[in-house]
Amino acid sequence: MKPIALFFILASLSVASAGRLMPEKHYQKLYAEQVGGQMEVTAPDGKSRCDILTEGLAIEADFADKWAEAIGQSLNYGFQFNKKPAILLIMERKEDERHYIRLGSLIRHYGLEIELIPLRVYIQ
Repeated sequence: MKPIALFFILASLSVASAGRLMPEKHYQKLYAEQVGGQMEVTAPDGKSRCDILTEGLAIEADFADKWAEAIGQSLNYGFQFNKKPAILLIMERKEDERHYIRLGSLIRHYGLEIELIPLRVYIQ
């Protein structure tokens, strides 16, 4: 595929998904396959659905600008499944690194036992 055609395809996807390069589910699926995790597992409460569940982690996958919401979600999933909570932070732009830094700082400052997994999908 020619670079110009790829650019237009990516640009149209970006407009279609509110400024995102790809939908969250795309990254969630890629990471779940990479680590052998299950996607969208219903929690014991019958209401929550964990984005990615592995042998040791209950993972909330979210875009970098939704870092604050990801904290609560990951803690709930960890509690529901009795696994270590984790956040797969999706960074589509270099500027998203600021969210990763803030989230990591808060996790360390408050001693939260949340594993932070960066997923950098931007081109440097």
